[in-house]
Amino acid sequence: MRSSGGNTSRVIFHVDRFDDWGLALGNVRNYLREVPDAEIEVLANASAVAFFVVPQLELKELWQSLADQGVDFALCNNALNNFGITKADLDSRLRIVPAGVVEVANKQAEGFAYVKP
Repeated sequence: MRSSGGNTSRVIFHVDRFDDWGLALGNVRNYLREVPDAEIEVLANASAVAFFVVPQLELKELWQSLADQGVDFALCNNALNNFGITKADLDSRLRIVPAGVVEVANKQAEGFAYVKP
């Protein structure tokens, strides 16, 4: 989706609950179907970070497919520490950010639309 200025649509999806992953990943998949050139980040904090060490198989395949399509998955380091999850526990396609709330604010300042499934 191009804005009137010719820029690609930029969206950050914020997931903070483990149980919201099905809805969130479905939203991202549907967004990409409609806007295939969108720049998308999925930011996980709070209990949502645990999904990446104990995902349901069908959702694991979906997030990996989305990552392979260029969706950026970012995880809050504070939340990872709270859940005892280390970088070694995670897929290499995942990016760790120091603080999820700061990442969301920074992306919004950069012009990303905010979606909270």
